[in-house]
Amino acid sequence: MHSTRTLSYVGEKATLSAVRSKNKITHRYTLQPAINLAGQIVGPVFVCLQEKDGRMGERVRKNLFHANNVVTSCSSSGKLNTSLVQYWINNCLFPSLSHSRTLLLSDSWNEQSEKHGFYDEIRDGMDTDVTERNNILKLQSLTHNQLSAPVFTAMIKYAWFKAGYLDVHPGPFKTVIEVCYGFDDLQCHVRNCSSCSFIRCSYCGSILCIEHFFNNYHFH
Repeated sequence: MHSTRTLSYVGEKATLSAVRSKNKITHRYTLQPAINLAGQIVGPVFVCLQEKDGRMGERVRKNLFHANNVVTSCSSSGKLNTSLVQYWINNCLFPSLSHSRTLLLSDSWNEQSEKHGFYDEIRDGMDTDVTERNNILKLQSLTHNQLSAPVFTAMIKYAWFKAGYLDVHPGPFKTVIEVCYGFDDLQCHVRNCSSCSFIRCSYCGSILCIEHFFNNYHFH
């Protein structure tokens, strides 16, 4: 895994480091997930990548990682604007609604809060570089999939309870850290694999290394 952080000595005024690409430590992306009162993740996660001029080249699109639970677009800033939120509504939210009586509660950037907004329609109707496009999309797909497991239903419902939208406490629940990282096993459970453990699957309970979870795309 790669990070934009590095170690340094206390009091050191300047710390020198080397990176593969300067762009990769300044680029950003935005995630737009949705949850409901039943404690479920609704629809696919929307990922907005940062691309020059807000467009992906034909070669990039052709080689882009695709997953059933990820919808991808881009902007020059990596943030959502009016048209991209409308794209999320049409391609992620609307297809996932089971009935028309839906109230959307949403945080927004300034660019998403125009007077004549797009929410009107809703009322009517290894050496793994995680900064690479495809690895960003793969990571978000796996994260979305893991958090969609039934074991996290009560945890998600608690967020609504804590915010005052549910009157009844959902009961005891385990956090992501407890479910996915609360284990003592130091080795991957896959047969004949001696790599260090990385995560416990929230569905099957298998403890996996980065190779067998991320690179092999452990998706349920």
